[in-house]
Amino acid sequence: MFARHLLPGSGPLAIFSILLISLFPTVSYCMTLQSVYDAAAPLGQYTKYMELDGAATYTGGITIPMGEIVCINGHGAILDLQTSTIEILGEWTRLDISHCVIKNGGLASDGNTKGALNFVVSAGNVVNNTFYANTVGIRVYFSYPGTVTVMNNLVVGSSIAGLLCQIGNEPNVSYNDSWSNASGNYLIDCGCSGGGIKPWSPLPGTGEISADPLFVNAMLDSFHLMPASPCAGAGFPTGTDMGAFDNPTDLSPVSWGRIKAMFAR
Repeated sequence: MFARHLLPGSGPLAIFSILLISLFPTVSYCMTLQSVYDAAAPLGQYTKYMELDGAATYTGGITIPMGEIVCINGHGAILDLQTSTIEILGEWTRLDISHCVIKNGGLASDGNTKGALNFVVSAGNVVNNTFYANTVGIRVYFSYPGTVTVMNNLVVGSSIAGLLCQIGNEPNVSYNDSWSNASGNYLIDCGCSGGGIKPWSPLPGTGEISADPLFVNAMLDSFHLMPASPCAGAGFPTGTDMGAFDNPTDLSPVSWGRIKAMFAR
């Protein structure tokens, strides 16, 4: 079970407990993301519903082919893409992804042509995830404007951009913390009109912040928020945390009903 903070409140006891946990991170086990995708069954509207174990680390990427409608319900699981990507390809293809920690996506030699999540002529909802140390966190190209929603995410430490989209393909972006991404938190590719890659203007504004999220210890894969994090309670709906972990008032893993409510917004 996950809470947004390892301990409520502050003070010496809370700080001491956080230090202990950062020294002794939760033991996790590994499997490939592809193996989970291959084994996933349909559920409701989804052709593949992937429910992950929050204690696990999943390695490698996947390619979602044309026509698939996929949900990844992470429960706080780590997706270590290991320089690969999650590709969402083709019209009528959709990925809804929630409560995942997504790191090491994209190969540096590919530059900005590959990121952790790549929406190409596709759609989706990217809600309550933590992106860390990718080349590009989320990349949207050749998709109809507004068909990708990006909300309540933390996008931190990208070697190029937090979010990169093609001009005219802009996603709906709100209530995210995009911070310390090397070439820019939000970039737009105006190459079709000879403009090159520029800062997104006007920048997404509703509920957006750019601040250190204060992870417990990202170097040890502890991506819970410290008690003083500016991302605590800063998401949508009011009181929702940004990032991959749940509020302390909801200690159980995220429910199927809550996912549907978030994606129905």
